[in-house]
Amino acid sequence: MSSSAEAVLQTGEIETRYVRAGTGAPMLLLFHTALTDPLAAALFAQLAARYRVVAPHVPAGVGSPGMPLATWLRALVDGLGLVRPTAIADESLAGTLLGFSLVDPGRVAGVVAVCRDDADPATSVGMLHAAHGLLVVAVDSAEQPAKSAELAIAEIVRFVDGGSA
Repeated sequence: MSSSAEAVLQTGEIETRYVRAGTGAPMLLLFHTALTDPLAAALFAQLAARYRVVAPHVPAGVGSPGMPLATWLRALVDGLGLVRPTAIADESLAGTLLGFSLVDPGRVAGVVAVCRDDADPATSVGMLHAAHGLLVVAVDSAEQPAKSAELAIAEIVRFVDGGSA
């Protein structure tokens, strides 16, 4: 993450701080805790080696009735000039991201939802299949968190690189 840069995007009344790094196809990393989250930071570093990665800090007030998450997300993608980014979101933002991609399917190239702790017990590895530009990855942060995160990162990188899960 040595070549990352912090910046600010002003869209209407909302100021969004974000970190960006890398070149290539755009990746949008949506975690509420941005780069303070160990999984998000590791993803950012690995993806920035091959992609243009943008990780915004979700501004205070976004998600309230006055500023729905989807409205902020649309303004963010437009304001940053991101053309069909692959978007990777934690469980708190994945629903909004999926809705955004379904309402306007041409806006994102793919969606990766990262779910922790509440993983489907029927999936022994914790990875769910990738299909039609959607990957859902479950991360067990209670048991073997480093191993689980390592597997999730490898699966996400394979997905965004165009491989099948």
